[in-house]
Amino acid sequence: MSCGRAGDLAEQALTALGKVVLWCLSVSGDDARLEREIGRIAAALDEVLLAPSGLAALEALLRYLVATHARFSVRKIGRLLEKAAGPRAQEAIVTTLDEIERRGERRGLAQGRAQGRAQTLLELLAARFGAVPADVSARILAADEAALVAWTTRVLTAPTPEDVLAEDGDRPAAPRRPAARKRARRA
Repeated sequence: MSCGRAGDLAEQALTALGKVVLWCLSVSGDDARLEREIGRIAAALDEVLLAPSGLAALEALLRYLVATHARFSVRKIGRLLEKAAGPRAQEAIVTTLDEIERRGERRGLAQGRAQGRAQTLLELLAARFGAVPADVSARILAADEAALVAWTTRVLTAPTPEDVLAEDGDRPAAPRRPAARKRARRA
């Protein structure tokens, strides 16, 4: 049996989802091939959407394409798939890619805030204590936003960079400063 014939038999035995998944795997990272061969999966893509879990399968496939074609924007992948797909698939593709994009934007905004907080904290530590040790810097860059908020406040009173990052039970109580008194004005 020839290699071409075996490929044809395998293609006939696959479900629509199997065909689309196999195609996605075969074009992974190859942007030119994705663009060139997108039409091959049009009928299978429409068939996938007819299945009860078709939208969930489509979302997983689109996420995979977005992840494996980093040079393409979500919109570009959407346009390519829309051209290849039938009307039912086009609507589902647009809706799914919009949701992927929204989630990515939300995730990107949260990551941007955390990175900004981490950078600010590193600058405050350097201004207060001098050079920040590499292990402290690494811990700050890996921290979540809640920890960064707590540490940024703590940098004002902690005696060392390590105390800024200490767990609540591990750090000494911050010394209390007497409240500043206002001088009475004399008339």
